[in-house]
Amino acid sequence: MAHTEHESIQTLRQARAVHKASLMQAEALTRGLTLEEVHVADIHACIFTQWYHSTGACFKAQPCYQDLETIHHDFHQVYEDILTIAGYNKKQGVWRHQQHKRASMEKATFLLAKLHALYQDLKSCLESMENSCQAKYQATKQEQETQQKQNNPKLKQISSDTQAETHQAVAEIDDLLQELERNTAQLSSTIKKRDK
Repeated sequence: MAHTEHESIQTLRQARAVHKASLMQAEALTRGLTLEEVHVADIHACIFTQWYHSTGACFKAQPCYQDLETIHHDFHQVYEDILTIAGYNKKQGVWRHQQHKRASMEKATFLLAKLHALYQDLKSCLESMENSCQAKYQATKQEQETQQKQNNPKLKQISSDTQAETHQAVAEIDDLLQELERNTAQLSSTIKKRDK
């Protein structure tokens, strides 16, 4: 199971990066820039969508899981609307040469603000899912290490020996601290007597 969480963490990080790149392209387009290459991922081909409906399905109990699908869908829709306003023909994969009308660019700017908000929601949910995966990954890894120790008598003995040595070291440190306190008290008393 740890392998699944590790892969999920990588996929969620990659999804954040890809959607951030789409947001940056949308920003450039609303400023009137024409891009040589444009990232137009069909929502069904998106790495996140593929993860969400396969490996990610094991995280359905997470609070953000259900919200993610809607936020992600809306993000793609708004992004494609901005591309269309900027003159990109998705079906043909080419730019239409058009004069950007003021009203169209105002709408693109409005959509860009909406895309920013969607990205923040998407990023927040992805980070939450990543944190959940990380916690699950750590718990699974710790459980596997515990099982290995239990199944391997040498590791079990090393663990017991280490605990005994740690307890002994703590006891020795406590003794040293008590001795230091006694010596400090004696020194303080000696200094007070001398100063009189």
